[in-house]
Amino acid sequence: SSSSNSPPANSNNEDLAAKNALRFAPSNSQQEQALTKLLPDDLKARVGQQSQTTERIPLSGNNSGESSAGDGFDDGDDDDLNIRNLSSAKSLIGTCKNMCPDEELLRREREGDIQLLEITDPGGLHPEHWTLRDTAVKRFRRSAADFKLDIPELVRPPEVLERVCGYLEEWVMERDRQGPDYRFAQQPSIVPPPLDVYQFIWDRTRMIRKDFILQNYIGNGGKCDARAVRCHERIARWHAMCEHQLSHIPDFVQHQSQQNIAELGQTMKTLNLYYDDALGRSTLEVASEEKLDHNQGCSSDIVMGKSPIDFDGSALSNATDGDDVSKRLIGKHGMKSPTRGTAEPEMRGLYILLTMNNEGGMEVLKYSGRLCVQRPDVFYSRPVQLALSVFQSKKEHNYARFFKILRSPATPYLYACIMFKYVEHMRKDALMIMSKTYGAKHKTTGEPFFDSYPLENLVELLCYENEEE
Repeated sequence: SSSSNSPPANSNNEDLAAKNALRFAPSNSQQEQALTKLLPDDLKARVGQQSQTTERIPLSGNNSGESSAGDGFDDGDDDDLNIRNLSSAKSLIGTCKNMCPDEELLRREREGDIQLLEITDPGGLHPEHWTLRDTAVKRFRRSAADFKLDIPELVRPPEVLERVCGYLEEWVMERDRQGPDYRFAQQPSIVPPPLDVYQFIWDRTRMIRKDFILQNYIGNGGKCDARAVRCHERIARWHAMCEHQLSHIPDFVQHQSQQNIAELGQTMKTLNLYYDDALGRSTLEVASEEKLDHNQGCSSDIVMGKSPIDFDGSALSNATDGDDVSKRLIGKHGMKSPTRGTAEPEMRGLYILLTMNNEGGMEVLKYSGRLCVQRPDVFYSRPVQLALSVFQSKKEHNYARFFKILRSPATPYLYACIMFKYVEHMRKDALMIMSKTYGAKHKTTGEPFFDSYPLENLVELLCYENEEE
């Protein structure tokens, strides 16, 4: 029997959440008081008032400002349950026009629960006229007996959710690669740590998906349109990118990689529901009743602020006249696309790469077989065929072909990020096969051939960085 002193299974995740909470929390009371000055004028008048709406939102049990890291492991079941419950429910239409409802913004300001990445810097990092209403983003929360999520004033409609995606990409996502940030002056590093940026966006994108579910965006039997598809595709790309780009951080690998894959899996499942919509609404563009100041959520073609510097010190492209701008799927160029900025073949292929180990590969076979019959145009698309080639290489232990695809400039970066999860396994396969091949013995005398393989060739073949690795 286990000892009574044994820690709970999720204690490591709770410890990590607490550590993140310390990094996210405002550093002193003076800073907390300064938050009130960053509120818009109409909300300053409401500070301190206990309106009926505000009282409806009770103090959260977790005052850290971020959801517990352990929440990610059961989020999939939570999503599935909501989809089942909402499939026969009356559709809710969100009316919140801001990235964060005013009621939540007031409560969080009162509790000192505005995260560092949300603090406005008028005239510095942000435009002069910006307030907290322009930078605060709705936090993830679950329904509870004393708190209901399905209140129209607290739910953001699709056009606002798409704007939130654009804001996170343009203003927050690259903060850890844009140099010093004065908001982190009291933290161990004046540069926002990558894990802090990840944890913040992870929490906010969960709530984006939750708001879609609350409005019955579930495909067959509910709503579906290109706005919901684009948002989920953008979230999926971010999770896939983080899985590789944060793999050098031990805390991420040990505690958060599993939840990152879980969130990516749930996002991909929702996308499959949209793509399989019987009415074919996944590319349906719904006109907004209001004039929008953005294109598919994008207000700019570049990341705002300083140009990002990659982890190896190289500068990343961030020019409005760059060759890659005209090739972008989202934004003003996506408005002209027949698919309305959606990318079903890319996402179908990503799902195949993500599920290669499921059921010993049977899930991929069933999934691709269904695609071949129901959507042959998608099945024979280049992204899906590339993913199936990777799957076949892994299934056949063909390490040479696997790493050739990984090295190829034609392989999409996001595909390479997911393939990286299988690199260690394929390298072990390669070394095991080589040990049997090059370690062969003479069948009559039993003497070893002492075959050798140049180390520099092995570095190239198995995609090592160098001989030391």
